[in-house]
Amino acid sequence: MTEQSSRFATYAGQLVADGISTGAPLAALEASMDPTAWANLNAIHGMLPVIKDIFIHETRVFQNPLSPFITRFDERYGAGLEQVVFKYGQYNEKQDGSCFTAPDLSTETQLDVVNFAYSNDIKIFDYEIDKAVLDDGQRGAYVANKLLTAEKTTQSMKYRAWVQLLSDVVDGVRSISSTIKGNGINGGSATSVTYNPTIKGYAGKVDKIDTVLPDVAVGSKYTINTPIEAIDILNQLKSVAADFKFESTAYNKLGVDTFTTGVPLLIAETKVLDACDAVFAEFNAKGNANGYYGYAGFPTKSFRDAVREFAELVEIDSFAALPTDPLNPEVSYTGYGLKFVLIDRDAFYEVWKNATVESQRCGKQRMTLFNWQGQAILSIWRGVDSYAIVAKKAGDLTASFSHATVAAGTESVTSGTALAVAPGTTISITPADGYSVTGVTINGTSIGAVTEFAMPQEDAVVVITTAS
Repeated sequence: MTEQSSRFATYAGQLVADGISTGAPLAALEASMDPTAWANLNAIHGMLPVIKDIFIHETRVFQNPLSPFITRFDERYGAGLEQVVFKYGQYNEKQDGSCFTAPDLSTETQLDVVNFAYSNDIKIFDYEIDKAVLDDGQRGAYVANKLLTAEKTTQSMKYRAWVQLLSDVVDGVRSISSTIKGNGINGGSATSVTYNPTIKGYAGKVDKIDTVLPDVAVGSKYTINTPIEAIDILNQLKSVAADFKFESTAYNKLGVDTFTTGVPLLIAETKVLDACDAVFAEFNAKGNANGYYGYAGFPTKSFRDAVREFAELVEIDSFAALPTDPLNPEVSYTGYGLKFVLIDRDAFYEVWKNATVESQRCGKQRMTLFNWQGQAILSIWRGVDSYAIVAKKAGDLTASFSHATVAAGTESVTSGTALAVAPGTTISITPADGYSVTGVTINGTSIGAVTEFAMPQEDAVVVITTAS
């Protein structure tokens, strides 16, 4: 029994002697009011008790973490946006005495059109309010928070749209199916909207690394196997940030000779950063075992602290899957996921064509309809420096065995072949009839005569011995 339980036990039966009054029940401290309690009260008093106080909770509107870095301006007319930049400085050449021979300067152009829109309807009935609240304060809070649900939806939509664009670091295609209504109900549950864009990636350079960093999932703890993996990622990002400071075309998708002013943004998933922080905080001994002898970063500095020396950190919940890559058959990103984006802070633009709200009164229903509408261009400018790291989403399981079957989830592996397996996946070993497992080693380390183990973060080589 916990300390709280033992202390509370002395009072738990003394909260009320006999309910609200003689024969009138009272809900237990941690119980939810249920219809039975209301029915009991009704039977005793002949009338349901009146609800006297109503607390209207605030409608929480999510704030896009990219918002501080988005350049926004309003432009009512036109359907598109053209961004133009001069690629290089003027050519320098030896004087030859001739006049007016200066060459024309080269430019690059990016065209964007309206790609984000919303339409939200909210109905407020007079009788809905009259029957739900008791005073003017509650009425105002109810109406205000109901109207705020339009902003809640719009901001969530816009955040998801920006994350989707941010995940388009490579060329490829997407295929997304959706419903005609955002809630998937009220006649809109059927798949009625298809979205099949051809993606033109914005990242000036993309690095594929073999470190296994699986997709982030709600409810699942995220881990990175060793400090070396986090250190290598940090050093690579720091090296690129140093390159950003000086004129170059190396990290620019349009081939513009440019540099980053100030510090770039590093955009990463919160759980991945948490995992990097966790391995940075491990004992120095683990660093020593991997060749980082007494590295001062353990445990005195976190991954986040180290990043903030060369970039401004922007945290999101998760990136979208990479576009499929038939446009670049020579470079495949199948089995890889986006984990880090380092980008010039001037890359993000929103051009709003309209963002308005109008109301309409329906006298017959004693109801007012409010409609929010908006259209915008969301754009990532390819004329600035940008860089991305994509990592393997699963390690390779290679097993050597005889007289046994090895399975990872619903997939199985034959001896000596490789199978892509997500970290944490249960690996099961089933010996053949008349045989038993006598030993298992993973990457040369014995884990005993087990028949189940979890796939480690790194690629695993498994040797299984059996005996009859």
